[in-house]
Amino acid sequence: MTGRRTVGRSVSSRGSGLGFAAALVLVAGCGSVDDVDVDGASDPAHAPASVGPAAVGGRVVSTIDGHPITVDQVAAAARAAGVTPEVALRRLQDEALLAAAARRAGAGVHEGARGARQVMVQALLAEEVERRVRPDAIDAAELEAAYQANLGRFERPEQRESVHLLARVTEGAPAGAEAAARAWIAEQHRIVSESPDPEAAVLAFQSLPPRDRRFEVLAERVPPQRRAGAADPAYLAALFRPDGPGVVDAPVQTSFGWHVVVVTEVEPAWEATREEALATLRDERLAALRHARLGELLSELAARTAIEVDPEAVSAAIDGDALEGVEAP
Repeated sequence: MTGRRTVGRSVSSRGSGLGFAAALVLVAGCGSVDDVDVDGASDPAHAPASVGPAAVGGRVVSTIDGHPITVDQVAAAARAAGVTPEVALRRLQDEALLAAAARRAGAGVHEGARGARQVMVQALLAEEVERRVRPDAIDAAELEAAYQANLGRFERPEQRESVHLLARVTEGAPAGAEAAARAWIAEQHRIVSESPDPEAAVLAFQSLPPRDRRFEVLAERVPPQRRAGAADPAYLAALFRPDGPGVVDAPVQTSFGWHVVVVTEVEPAWEATREEALATLRDERLAALRHARLGELLSELAARTAIEVDPEAVSAAIDGDALEGVEAP
């Protein structure tokens, strides 16, 4: 059939579209493809799978051992996860492979509800992924090297957020503009300091109509800054002068002009202990190793499974009404 592609013994380029964390909660995933009736022994790697009658074509964009994945299922999965149709299809294929393998492993177990199917998938992953990749498999020297290479991740200097009101004298301004800007900022500093809500008093200037002045006025929020950051040194010095949130005690002159500065939030310095950092890195490494093992498992299962996909149907689905609102790559 033109446009139909059978994926047989090798799918190593597929990798794992599912992700280990997602694989552990396959409630929706296992129910998102048609039921796969499986006969066989308790070994999911070698038990025979039942073969369904479906073929690629029409609304069916892929089959897993003759069991269909439809364009509507791809559309629903793409919308639910906010991913492209190609990614959604790959996830549905991965879910179908895991669900079929879980049924083989749980042959003879009564499956009366979707929850039982989830339990079987989790048991499969526990056996084939978690028990094969254990925490003690992580090399201590490798972990220490990762810690030394990532010290900056586990400490953060104090940061401060602020709002400011700026009076800026532009090039070519008339004589006396600098003195006028300074006097105006001094008056606004007094008003803002006396306000019950200094932050709002500064930001109110954002909505005021422009006035005929000899200088420009700007009011804005400033994102979190570090003491040794890249902002104007005079602004940073003023920002870190108060003990905490509030109006900086005097107008501030920077390379931009004259400011009223209000510290709105102080994020204290933070540093993880060595033990906390190593625990985080250990968890991340374990997750990466298990994700890789999940990809291997899916490749092993797919190598024993007839997988068909119609690229033309998938491409058509991208532009179809069923996938409206889902971005194509």
